[in-house]
Amino acid sequence: MNSENIDYENEVRNGEKNFADLLDLLETAVSKNKLFFSNKSEVLEMINALKKSLPDEMKASYEIVNKEKQIVARAREDAEDIRKTAEREAENIVEEARLQADDLVSRDEITRRAEEQGRKICEQAVDYRDKMYESTNDYVVSVLEQAQEKVNLALESVQSVCDDVERNKQNFIDYTNSRKESEE
Repeated sequence: MNSENIDYENEVRNGEKNFADLLDLLETAVSKNKLFFSNKSEVLEMINALKKSLPDEMKASYEIVNKEKQIVARAREDAEDIRKTAEREAENIVEEARLQADDLVSRDEITRRAEEQGRKICEQAVDYRDKMYESTNDYVVSVLEQAQEKVNLALESVQSVCDDVERNKQNFIDYTNSRKESEE
């Protein structure tokens, strides 16, 4: 690392550097053997800045998860509205069929035809309701599966960041320990 005094924590706060930038700096310093223990405070400052910048990365993943929850909730509401509308339409069709059947009851032949037509209308209404219910369920399942995939991707991303931090932390500790042993 260089000898100039850099305020990494302030650079993170001001948005000049992010978590990945700090990791890159540390990795470059370690890979080019420019990390000297005489500048221990700068290394500790960089590690503190890394720790403080990590929650911002995690906040972003939590925002993604919360958005997914809102999408799922909205999809459930839409699906419920569609189901209720289909149910009302089916009930209206059935009621209309009953009214038509009642109007036609006055004569035997008309009554027979009306009952037959009423049954057909009722069957159609039930079929329509069942199809609407099935398509609504398919829609909800599809939206929930998509949301689950996005949530899983966000969680994998967060886990990957955490794994990288842990790996870099362990590499830094190993490197520090090996430098101490070689100096002794």
